[in-house]
Amino acid sequence: MSNQNRDLGSRVGVAVLLVPLVVGCLLVPSLWTILLFTGWLVVAVELFGAMRGVSPDASRACWMQLVIVTLGLFAAFLLRQSSWGIALVLLPMASVIATDTSAYFGGRRFGIPGTFFPRLSPNKSLAGAIFGIGGGILAGGLAICVIVRLESNFPVVPGLVAASLIPMFAVMGDLLESRVKRLCGIKDFTVLGKPLLRAHGGVNDRVDALVTGWICTYLVILISGSL
Repeated sequence: MSNQNRDLGSRVGVAVLLVPLVVGCLLVPSLWTILLFTGWLVVAVELFGAMRGVSPDASRACWMQLVIVTLGLFAAFLLRQSSWGIALVLLPMASVIATDTSAYFGGRRFGIPGTFFPRLSPNKSLAGAIFGIGGGILAGGLAICVIVRLESNFPVVPGLVAASLIPMFAVMGDLLESRVKRLCGIKDFTVLGKPLLRAHGGVNDRVDALVTGWICTYLVILISGSL
């Protein structure tokens, strides 16, 4: 089996395990809070570990990443408390998963490494970003259609605005996290020297786009007055 197939299999396996866990915790607010706090602790340990012996620029980038993750997880907590809590948490998840998957396949098939912000992440491609954003917008739109079927009074216009912006925020979140790893000179974030999610770059690598998606959703819903 090739490295690419093993990588894809690992991604699918982790998604199959994590998505039911997240959905299950969403149904019980206290479990959702515990999950968010646990995730924050793991990310903090990963980032503090990456800070050891690095340059001041790398250290500042790690602190900035921790702030972004903190704001994103807090946004997820606040979204869960709203009238459409579960839907508003799952909308960014669906969009981000689609963005990541579409960028992965689009980049592999059509991408030229180094054509999308090479100073931040030399392996990212413009084709991957385009496919990712397109796939994320499409998934977000489909998710809104499903949500409206289940929740007739769901704020459709703010939801569609959020669905259109989430993939762009997700791409930015991924780029910022890639910059952190590049400045720190690491391939994977680790806890006690071992990556918790193999072939994923660590927990931080899995939540980088998701936390910016939650921030985007919260800001759109807050500004629209729909919370």
